[in-house]
Amino acid sequence: DDEQDILREMEALMRLYTLSGHPSRMMVFHSGEALWHEYIDKRSPFDLLILDIEMPGKSGLEIANGIRSRGDEVPIILLTAFREYALDGYQVRPYHYLLKPINQEQICALLSEVEARLDKLRHSQLQLTTAKEVVRIAFDDILYLESQRNHTIIHTRHGELKAHRPLSEIGNLC
Repeated sequence: DDEQDILREMEALMRLYTLSGHPSRMMVFHSGEALWHEYIDKRSPFDLLILDIEMPGKSGLEIANGIRSRGDEVPIILLTAFREYALDGYQVRPYHYLLKPINQEQICALLSEVEARLDKLRHSQLQLTTAKEVVRIAFDDILYLESQRNHTIIHTRHGELKAHRPLSEIGNLC
């Protein structure tokens, strides 16, 4: 059907972007539930989500709402064939809207923009794995670090995180 053709076209455009010197890993989901399971249940970290507003099962807007309600600020690009959906999506603070059909120049320019933004963020954040998930902490939010044997407690403005790494390894991540 048309939706599967658009999904294959988007996947091909993303692969072209990767092959043009922008190494990345891409995951394609055929339903909102599959994405939700990977993102929430498996706690997979994503640097960018491209969500079709009209997806089988959970819609792209439902997924985006769920992500934002958790406090996650991952960039989200909403994909739609209908301009009127753009108003509905503003509540999830999308990074951008893409109207179908998508062309290579448009998606490559947008992905380059997101990649530059993420590179800038990576230089201002500490990324590490806790017992439960991968977290990113803005350097500005870190109050101090506490060493406890082979663990490091990171005290932030929002609470504490326990990293299962010695302080010397945490310092190497900065």
